[in-house]
Parts: sequence; structure tokens; C-alpha cells
Amino acid sequence: MAGLSGSHTRADLYRAMLEGIALEQAMMSNRVAQATSPIGHFAIVGGGSKSDLWCQIVSDASGRVVKRLDTVEASALGAAMAAARGGGWYKTIAEASAAMSGKPTKTFRPRDKEAKAYAELLAIYQDLWPKLADWNERLQVFARKRS
Repeated sequence: MAGLSGSHTRADLYRAMLEGIALEQAMMSNRVAQATSPIGHFAIVGGGSKSDLWCQIVSDASGRVVKRLDTVEASALGAAMAAARGGGWYKTIAEASAAMSGKPTKTFRPRDKEAKAYAELLAIYQDLWPKLADWNERLQVFARKRS
């Protein structure tokens, strides 16, 4: 937890965990979009998708629309989509996804003020790992010496 202090509460830690995951998702999605094609929205499924807070954080942090789907078992569905593509039922994974995904039950849109704040935080977040990589390596070397 970067920036952790004694004034942070359990709720702060939980939210920081959600925001860290959302920022990582935003960073990787931006890289994929630059290498392939734009990503207009996320379809969110599974247990975490039941949380309005989580869905809104993902939307704000990514600057993208998030659609909560009625799909329950995401892992099996993803495997089925890949199999349908591999079996020739669909030409692309995107086609299989469009045909096989559940229906949206709620849509979350990025809020201007929050999206701007998350964009600023994402720039800080992107600088964090390169700065921590050397520190992590030194910590691992230290731990190996002690074991």
C-alpha cells in the first residue's frame, strides 16, 4: 500500500485495493488499445460485478463505460467463447462475445470530476512500478540471505 499512514481506516485500505486493481486494468487496457483497436466499454461479470462501488470505480478509473451483465460464470463463458471461435462457429472472439454474453443489467458511465482525478492518479501509478522494481529486487536478495 503506497502512501499508507496511521490515519487510514479499513475502508480506506479496501477502497485502495479496488482502485489499484482498477488502475492496473486501465493501464493495461490502454496499452492493448494502442496496440490493437480502441476499447469502448467493459462488460463486467461475476461476484464483484454485484458491487455498484466496484463498477463505478472501474468506469471512473478507465474512463470507459462499464456494463454489468447478467452472466454468472465468467470463466466457463470465456472458455466457451474461445471454443466457439476455435470451432469455427464465429470468425472472431469479439463476434463470439457479442453473441454469447449475457444481457446488460446496469450501465456505469465515467463521472467527469472522478475520471479526471483518476487520470491524474493513473499517471502517478504508472511511475510507481519502475521505481519499486529495484527496491523489490534488493528486498528479495536480502530475504534469500536470511533464509
